[in-house]
Amino acid sequence: MAFCRGCAKELHDSAQSCPQCGAVQYPGMSSSPHWSAIVTLILSVLLFLSVLSVDLWDTDSRVGIVLFSMFPISFGIYSLTEEKLRNEKWMSIVGIVLSALSVLCAF
Repeated sequence: MAFCRGCAKELHDSAQSCPQCGAVQYPGMSSSPHWSAIVTLILSVLLFLSVLSVDLWDTDSRVGIVLFSMFPISFGIYSLTEEKLRNEKWMSIVGIVLSALSVLCAF
């Protein structure tokens, strides 16, 4: 059971508003960032640093960069499509851009 944010009466967990006072009940927002946004940012930074550290590119290295870049790009797209991740969108966007830049730098 949950409690009303307006009058502190007991409510059902799925109640959208309080039947006593009519106060709208908002779901609690998570204060910690979502895992997919963090994974996107970390993987894309690692990918970008690995691209900058290699001097000579052979075919296997390019294929590896392209394949590895699919992970942060897919996690970033997943993060962008989640509605509850409004505060973490910058991490997803930066991750996608860094991954795309890494692929472009490899060629």
